[in-house]
Parts: sequence; structure tokens; C-alpha cells
Amino acid sequence: MINRFFLLSALSLSGCAIEEADFPDVYAEAVCDRIAECDKGDYENLYDSDEDCEEQWADGADFWMDAADLLGGEYDEEDARDCIKAIRDADCGDFESGDYECDLY
Repeated sequence: MINRFFLLSALSLSGCAIEEADFPDVYAEAVCDRIAECDKGDYENLYDSDEDCEEQWADGADFWMDAADLLGGEYDEEDARDCIKAIRDADCGDFESGDYECDLY
């Protein structure tokens, strides 16, 4: 678990592109961190643990990416990095309303 944390943190903070296989976990970590920060009450009511939150959001990202692939989209590693940065940089109001740029395809 600790190694995964350091890997995901390094990927998301390093400015490096995020490979397609890594994106769901990096995305889930970023989203769950923001939910916990911006709406602690709902976070505690919705998720039994950090792992529970991250699993749900990673599964959602996998579904989203599979759908885009089926529609002929091509994953863009630089856009993925920008998406994670946008999630982390959005203020709580923008994060909760989804008002941030997150285009991978």
C-alpha cells in the first residue's frame, strides 16, 4: 500500500505524462483526496475507507476509458496529467460542481 501511494504521488506530482494503465488509480486517488478535503461529512458517509473510495472511482474511470476506446478515442498522456492537475488545483466549489478541465481523449 505504501509503495502504491509513493508511485501514484510521484506520477501525479512529477509533471510526467500518465500512462493509460496508471490513470484510473491516479485519478481515483486525486478525486478521493478532494472529496475528503471538500466534503468530509459525505466522504465519511459514502465510503468505509480510503481504499473503498479509490476502488469505486478507479472502476468508474476504467468504465469511462473503455467507453471512449469503443468510440474510437485515443488516450492522451499529457491531457491525463493536465486532468489530474486540474482536479488538484480546483477550489472546492469548482471541484464539487465539476467545473475543471479533464479531457483525456
